[in-house]
This record gives sequence, C-alpha cells and structure tokens, in this order.
Amino acid sequence: MKKIELDYLSIYDILPTLLVLSGLPAGEDMEGRVIKEIFSEEFLRKFPPQYIKSYEGIHTESCEDISFSLDKQTISGVEKRLKALGYID
Repeated sequence: MKKIELDYLSIYDILPTLLVLSGLPAGEDMEGRVIKEIFSEEFLRKFPPQYIKSYEGIHTESCEDISFSLDKQTISGVEKRLKALGYID
C-alpha cells in the first residue's frame, strides 16, 4: 500500500468524504471538501465525486429509499486505508 501524507484536514472534510464514499453527492455549500487523496485513481474513475448545490431544504419521510453498495474489494481497500491512517484497528 502506498503511504500518503495529507498536509491539512479539517473535521468538516469528513461529511463530504463519507457522502462520496457512500455513493451520494457532496453539497457544494458544505464547509469541508472531499478528501480525494485517500482514494485510489481507480476508485475515483469508477466513482467520481458528484456534487449538488445544497442539501438545504431536502426532506424525506425516511432513509429507507436511500441505498448503495460497494464491492468487497472496494470495502477492503477502504478498510486498509483507514487502518493505515490510524482510524481503525
């Protein structure tokens, strides 16, 4: 696994990054950014980050209609990166 160094991260970067990882668009009005450096070029080609203007005013009765799936290889790669960054053991 290639070691990466991230110069500056903010707590605000987590939400847009998790949204993209979940297959959902990040909001252009969010304070944070998608941390593209943690994803492989292959992942970004397969799942390029998408954006919407804002989640402001979007209401749903439930989240049951929201679904996404990642293949086992992608999940494994994300887990390895999170371990390398010290987020999980």
